Amino acid sequence: MTHQKYNDPVDVLASFCGTKAVPHAIKWGKRRYNVDKVNLVHVAQEGRGKVFYFSVSDKLNFFKLRFDTNNLEWRLLELYSE
Repeated sequence: MTHQKYNDPVDVLASFCGTKAVPHAIKWGKRRYNVDKVNLVHVAQEGRGKVFYFSVSDKLNFFKLRFDTNNLEWRLLELYSE
């Protein structure tokens, strides 16, 4: 398994209900990855807003995502792949 660190902006299709966010798909470059499972969610207070960290996976990869509520930006932080 390979591990790469990034800090790349990504587009994420997510649903929001109250204070809960659930990522469903990630578009990184020209590729789209459908999220099969949300493995872990961690919330941190950064500045005036919250930052959500998600560990999600599809059938082959594990992704670490960051969602910043200050600017509504999603970033791919880490990728573990076969």
